[in-house]
Amino acid sequence: RTAQWLCTSTRVPLPDLVAPGAGEQTLIDSEYVVPARGSHSIRLKLEGGPRLLRVRMTSSSTEFKVELWSTDATPTRVAQGTDSLEAFIGTGTFALRLRASSTAVTGTDASADGCPTFLMHLFLQPQQALPSCPWAPGSTDKSAVAEAQRNAADHIGGVLLDLVPRKLTKDLEVSKPVAMWMAQGMEKSFEMTLDATSALRIDISVQPPFVPLEVGIRRKRASGKLEPPIASAEWTESRLLLMQSDLQPGTYVVEFTQPRKYVVQPGASLSEDTLANQCAHVTIHAEVGVASKEAVNQMRSELLDLPDLLAVQPWLPSLNMVGWFGSSMAPVVGTQVYSFNETGSGRAPLKVEEPSV
Repeated sequence: RTAQWLCTSTRVPLPDLVAPGAGEQTLIDSEYVVPARGSHSIRLKLEGGPRLLRVRMTSSSTEFKVELWSTDATPTRVAQGTDSLEAFIGTGTFALRLRASSTAVTGTDASADGCPTFLMHLFLQPQQALPSCPWAPGSTDKSAVAEAQRNAADHIGGVLLDLVPRKLTKDLEVSKPVAMWMAQGMEKSFEMTLDATSALRIDISVQPPFVPLEVGIRRKRASGKLEPPIASAEWTESRLLLMQSDLQPGTYVVEFTQPRKYVVQPGASLSEDTLANQCAHVTIHAEVGVASKEAVNQMRSELLDLPDLLAVQPWLPSLNMVGWFGSSMAPVVGTQVYSFNETGSGRAPLKVEEPSV
């Protein structure tokens, strides 16, 4: 019970109700404890026009079955998915149902974890507030990027070709950020050849973050076959971040994919074609360079030359001597470096007047 209390007391509970106002965008991106009973329902009360709902769960030891139900009149299931869900829905009251099941292997640390947690990314976006794509009828965007995307058959063209440098050196080369517009279903991949062990970092900002974008890097064999993803980007609010510090020499493919599409609520007088001309603005920062062991070793040697930041004190005869306990109700956090005598051990009593953790 104590372990469960420690687990839940430091985290907010899952929301029971999400009721944004008309035209209001909602983004929930936080860590929660997996419900003890294995399921949870979030009531969505939506007004002010149709919205896009995007939900994504991430956990190392738990898989979620996600369902969205319309609870007005006759309950109807609108969409479902495993760990993720995208739906284009109208106004009304809905129930977002989460059902958890453990994927941890018996006997591992994950299966014995008394505090299983997961990250939930929930995004609600009013459809009428989405930006129009440059290729949408009536668009007045005359920028060079807009013209290039407007004239390309896939509406991407060569926008991403200058994302990484052609020749890598030990000096990190940071390319200029690439800005573009992206709608549902747009995908792109490009090859990258490395002559030495390299590090890669791709940081992507998506505004508004409604597109179900996934970014990964895969090794390409000499036969042309692609291996499973080496690394995949992770969502944090409106950002995607991919980091890989040990890419061996060879040819790789960086993929921008959207494996899922929005499910349109049946009977809500909505059309998937509406989303074809509505975009998110995407800004991509890429950093790639040769991984240098010499630079790492140089940093380590510089750290060895730093003086001690904390004075070393002999072990205390009593922890009450430290002077942290001015108030019995105040939480205490402290750091100190101590030395021990030749026995290599020490003992210090602590007296508290109230129940403490």
